[in-house]
Amino acid sequence: MKASRCIGTIVLGVVITVTMLNGCLCRDKNRYYDDRKGFSLLIPREWEKAASGGGADLILLPPVEQSLIAFRPNMTVVVRDRNETFLLAEYQARTLEEIKSVLSEFRLMESGEDKIAGETGGVLHFSYILGSVNIEVLQYTVLYKRKSFSITFSAMPEEYLRFREKAEETVKSLELL
Repeated sequence: MKASRCIGTIVLGVVITVTMLNGCLCRDKNRYYDDRKGFSLLIPREWEKAASGGGADLILLPPVEQSLIAFRPNMTVVVRDRNETFLLAEYQARTLEEIKSVLSEFRLMESGEDKIAGETGGVLHFSYILGSVNIEVLQYTVLYKRKSFSITFSAMPEEYLRFREKAEETVKSLELL
């Protein structure tokens, strides 16, 4: 009886260990995971993760020489709980009105939809003036399970062109958990 109990305990221990290791091995070390907010995305190899702040759940910074530019390009992820049941089009329209009301010299360059994490998401491409600096923005928004996921890439026009493709790849890597 003692031998069967001992074997049972060992088998249980092995099963638990394999299950835990499997969970650890499935996670890609190049991805950022936020289980609490319900998303993950691939961090580009050369980019760095900055301390979150200003309402952002994640901030990513591409490699640039900060002293040479007036505005540091960045990508932010903001996840918010939604009490409203707006459809994407209405949510995007409200977001656009909000953005227009707070930004100086706002100019909408593109508005549309794209597949993001298997869901239909909204896309806004716009520019605005921050002090004397022109900023170009690409913003993706997905509504999923009573949450809004907004991924925003912002940069000066020269840096925007340099990093846009990598920013789009990062957005396409979004997984909703």
